[in-house]
Amino acid sequence: MPPDLQERWRRFAVGAPDIEPLLVADGDLLESVRAFVRQIPRRHRDFITVVVPEVLRDERLSAYLVRRRALVRLKGGLLREPNVVVADVPVLAGESVSVGEGGRALIPQRTVALVFVASMNDASVRAVNYAQTLEVNEIRAIHFDLDPDQTLGIEDQWAEKGMQIPLDIVEAPFRDLTEPMLDEVRRFTERPDTLAIVVIPELVLRSGGTCCCTTRARCS
Repeated sequence: MPPDLQERWRRFAVGAPDIEPLLVADGDLLESVRAFVRQIPRRHRDFITVVVPEVLRDERLSAYLVRRRALVRLKGGLLREPNVVVADVPVLAGESVSVGEGGRALIPQRTVALVFVASMNDASVRAVNYAQTLEVNEIRAIHFDLDPDQTLGIEDQWAEKGMQIPLDIVEAPFRDLTEPMLDEVRRFTERPDTLAIVVIPELVLRSGGTCCCTTRARCS
């Protein structure tokens, strides 16, 4: 760790915990972070959120995957850790970031959690439960309508489960999720004081054929 990094961090993040250096054994970032996460004390149903800040360039996905191979492996590998949420916080290179007194980043005045729900399963329930712990101003559960029959079934199951937040149905023309997802995020982030947290539940297949529920979050 650079000798002046701790002091620069303290000036920037006033009141935040100090930086703890992590020894990367044998150059394996994933295994080093995984070992660190596993030794954190927690109760059975506690979540640990691993926040991954990164600066992105305006480049093709293939170039990003090659250039940031270790980071991509880290985020993918942590999805197999039980009750671990991977929160990706990207900033586009050259993008202006609002700063306040002393050059510190401004805290958003409004935070919104968007839970993207593909089906009604344990992963979706856990994702909603996780979003409710974030103390955001608003939580929205969103299902993108690719199949009207499936959507009707999800609405019925959502009501039967007694979920505490409503389920919004958004049309996805041509069975393409990219633009509808981006449109939903931009609907909130068009306000400059708003930070959107996208929560994506996933079922990850373990060796042996069993499934584990994981959650991934992304701040926009």
